Amino acid sequence: MLVTGRELSSLQGAFPALDVFDRVVAENGALLYNPATQEERLLAARPSAPFVEALRARGVSPLSVGSSIVAQRIKDGTITQIRL
Repeated sequence: MLVTGRELSSLQGAFPALDVFDRVVAENGALLYNPATQEERLLAARPSAPFVEALRARGVSPLSVGSSIVAQRIKDGTITQIRL
């Protein structure tokens, strides 16, 4: 079993041999993936469109929207703080 905070598509791009695992828990525990069947099961709700749009309208960038998570990828340790 592989457990990661990454989005599944990002993980598949970085490590395409996921079939060495029986299951993958991705997106900080919000998505269960079966590599043998390629079945994805959401364990949390999808991000709402209004929430994602509000972040984009406030200039949150780069913004990554997964199946169940919304993330901002920052390499320099900067913290983004906004009020919605």
